[in-house]
Amino acid sequence: MTAPEVEKRRSRLFVVDDAPEITFIVERWGHRLGHDVASRPSVAAAWDYLSHSQPDLLIVDINLLGESGLELCRRVRITPRLGGLPMAVFCHWDRPEDIAAGLEAGCKYVLSKSLLSRPDEWQRRIEELLLPGDRQPYVGSLSWTGKEQTEPVVTWVDSLNQVLRFQAPRQLGLEVVLVVVRQAMSSIAPGIRDRCLLPDGLGLDGEVIMRAGTPDLVMAFAVSLAHRFWSILGSIEGAALERALALAVPPLAEFRVAQP
Repeated sequence: MTAPEVEKRRSRLFVVDDAPEITFIVERWGHRLGHDVASRPSVAAAWDYLSHSQPDLLIVDINLLGESGLELCRRVRITPRLGGLPMAVFCHWDRPEDIAAGLEAGCKYVLSKSLLSRPDEWQRRIEELLLPGDRQPYVGSLSWTGKEQTEPVVTWVDSLNQVLRFQAPRQLGLEVVLVVVRQAMSSIAPGIRDRCLLPDGLGLDGEVIMRAGTPDLVMAFAVSLAHRFWSILGSIEGAALERALALAVPPLAEFRVAQP
């Protein structure tokens, strides 16, 4: 006799949105997927819930009546018990300023409200947001440090900058790309972030990197960018941008952690 299989734990989703029709659909899709879903319409009510509950994912609409959802995100991030709680900005893609503000307030993910009308894609995205950190694409290589590069690093920089200057803003908005670039560089080289970035923030300064003798920084930056774009866009909406990054820095494909 083999031991009975342990029942998979139900994930706990917590959505903060003041539109009842939105929370109704989120709860409905969540229950269909076997998740427990709770919702609150305001920051005050959400904070009361979080004072005695620990969800697996917090989904926050920024534009709430009364206190902004950004304040909730900031409060969560400075609270030790909740500091590691995954948070997703819950919005539409035509509000890049909200996405940028949410990322700066401590959200790692973005969940598009448009997916509510596409249940299969909604399910896929929720499953991605619930993935453990070690099973997310590229995350195993975020601390990557390489040997001396023999690849054309300057060419990589130029190609990366083209993606960041043209393709990424078209899909995400300039505000979001600027935040992502700063965060990606801060995660790998906080002490020299500002020196390594171009004055307008849309890419790397190849001459500075080569003078500093840190060409492996380019590969590490590409890995960090790829992971952050996946966190924001997901596998479906982020596929084109992921391909563009892999064309700019071909070895990047080797660092992608396969998802189940």
